[in-house]
Amino acid sequence: MHSGRTLKEFRGHTSYVNCVGFADGPGHQRLVVSGCADGFVRVFDLRSSEILHKFAPPPPAYQNENITLDVRDIVIVSSSSSTGLSEDTLLICQQSSTVHQMTVAGQLLKSYESGKKLG
Repeated sequence: MHSGRTLKEFRGHTSYVNCVGFADGPGHQRLVVSGCADGFVRVFDLRSSEILHKFAPPPPAYQNENITLDVRDIVIVSSSSSTGLSEDTLLICQQSSTVHQMTVAGQLLKSYESGKKLG
């Protein structure tokens, strides 16, 4: 690490990467999760840098479904006996008043809405 050389590259986004985090996948697989201005979340295998999943969170109910919003932040919710989750889940924040709880494979578990519309 002292050399300043790039150790790994994770490629696939088509715009600016806004956030990155680490998560645990099935079978103790280490994952890199990134959110981008292109509206997509990508989940990479940490060891191989391979894209395992690519998905866009659903738009808010009040917005046109053809519009893709930036993914601004991703919070990793760790699996544990206290959360009752068998694997890590993601809280995905877009440029909206909705936060989505999703699996690392992109399955929507729940959406939380403030009721406020932007704009």
